[in-house]
Amino acid sequence: MRRLLTIGAFAVLIAGCGHDLGSLESSDSPVARYDWSSRDGGMDALLEGTLEMRGGCLVVNPSWDEAETVVIPVFPRAHASWDADSDVLSYAGHGYEIGDSIWAGGGFVPAPPTAAIPASCAVKAGDDVFLVQTTSLEPPEG
Repeated sequence: MRRLLTIGAFAVLIAGCGHDLGSLESSDSPVARYDWSSRDGGMDALLEGTLEMRGGCLVVNPSWDEAETVVIPVFPRAHASWDADSDVLSYAGHGYEIGDSIWAGGGFVPAPPTAAIPASCAVKAGDDVFLVQTTSLEPPEG
């Protein structure tokens, strides 16, 4: 009996250590996402701008362009979660609301077939998206 309790407690402990994706993987999630690990390295482009919701798709309005311009950021599942009740993106433990500024390393590429891009983002074959490849959305210190 004690062994069964120990196994049960261990299972609860392991489950508690998992990354909570919130509503990230729900069918109506506005967040584009993919699998990436910082061990995989990354690209060198910078996406700096404001989080916006456009037509049910979480986008970034880049600081270097006009208000109509949007970039579809594709966030790594390992770092991101989505709270559908409050429209908050959590990334590496920090919450970002619509209207907040982000600063992300990564790169512009055609949407990879393995990425989950919401239909509301209206990304067509060959359209570029921004693969976020950084462990923080905050600007570096200094």
